[in-house]
Amino acid sequence: GYSQPVVYEPIDAAMANPSGRGTGMLADDMYALGVLIVVLLSGGDPVADLSDEEVIEAKIRHGSYNALVGDMRVSLAMMEPLRGLLCDDPAERWTFDDMSLWAGGRHLSPKQPMLPTKAARALSFAGEEYWTRPGLSFAMSRHWSEAGALISSGELANWLKRAFGDEESAKTLEVLPLVAGESAKGEDRLVSRALVVLEPTHPLRYRNVAFRIEGLTTALA
Repeated sequence: GYSQPVVYEPIDAAMANPSGRGTGMLADDMYALGVLIVVLLSGGDPVADLSDEEVIEAKIRHGSYNALVGDMRVSLAMMEPLRGLLCDDPAERWTFDDMSLWAGGRHLSPKQPMLPTKAARALSFAGEEYWTRPGLSFAMSRHWSEAGALISSGELANWLKRAFGDEESAKTLEVLPLVAGESAKGEDRLVSRALVVLEPTHPLRYRNVAFRIEGLTTALA
């Protein structure tokens, strides 16, 4: 996956540096197959006019299926495998066996897009309103300095507590400034650790470095 276009990568792999994507899993390949089918059906890359960051944002906001298929008319027969292959939960994503059964004539109800849980109220950050943890996490990783200020102010912890009822994560965020220290590197550690608390399914990040756990050794090399 090192040289694969971002659009073909699942959300977590797409956010990682190319060298930090890891060797990949079969679930990653099945996702890429789903993207390839969309490209073939649409006659080209359906999000060619978007930047890599915009593609990732669209997938987080709308789910991969909706972000890539959009308004394209898809037959029910093709909708079924596309929803299965582009499922953003790798545990629920179609496997090779599922594709084989579908090709053999077995049909299942198309999976519904898996969207992030929406907060009871939005959080303003870097001039935008964010309603989900994955969306805010990705934005904070791109606005590192502003993210440090948001965490230190206690606003992020309050948002998790009041908008999601997540007392445990809020308490963790409240003690992070004490653990990280007050130096410049301490603020970087603060943001890095807070992003893990906010959305643990995303890659580990430290300023402009991002990697999946399985891609750590390659990223370091």
